[in-house]
Amino acid sequence: MIRISCIKGYKTPTMNNRAVVAMFADDTTVFLSHNNNFHALNMILNYWCIASEAKFNIDKTEIIPIGSPEHCTRIIETRKLHPLHNPIPRNIQVAKNRMAVRILGAWLGNKVNQATVWSTIIDQIKNNFQNGNNHIHP
Repeated sequence: MIRISCIKGYKTPTMNNRAVVAMFADDTTVFLSHNNNFHALNMILNYWCIASEAKFNIDKTEIIPIGSPEHCTRIIETRKLHPLHNPIPRNIQVAKNRMAVRILGAWLGNKVNQATVWSTIIDQIKNNFQNGNNHIHP
């Protein structure tokens, strides 16, 4: 449904095809261009959920602005992908600079310090082993 909708997705000059949607198990990542309307996407997802009897958890939605620093700042400050669109609802997280968002196990975002993100995870694993939580069960 999303692929044949008005959602145009994201394309860079080096990409042969545009990125629109990536799905794995119960995770969905949708790529929106500056001309796409978040509310149109929400309507498409609502229709899809009705048709498939699935549930989309809008409260877990997170947005990572992509583009020039000015464009990203504008999205963060106005909560709009395009100046003529309605703002993105407040219950949806728009990632600011240096804020990591987890997508399929990877931590993504603008100006995210990957060493900081992964050092925290590595420290948690080390603590589990040091505290005897290293039992491996089949």
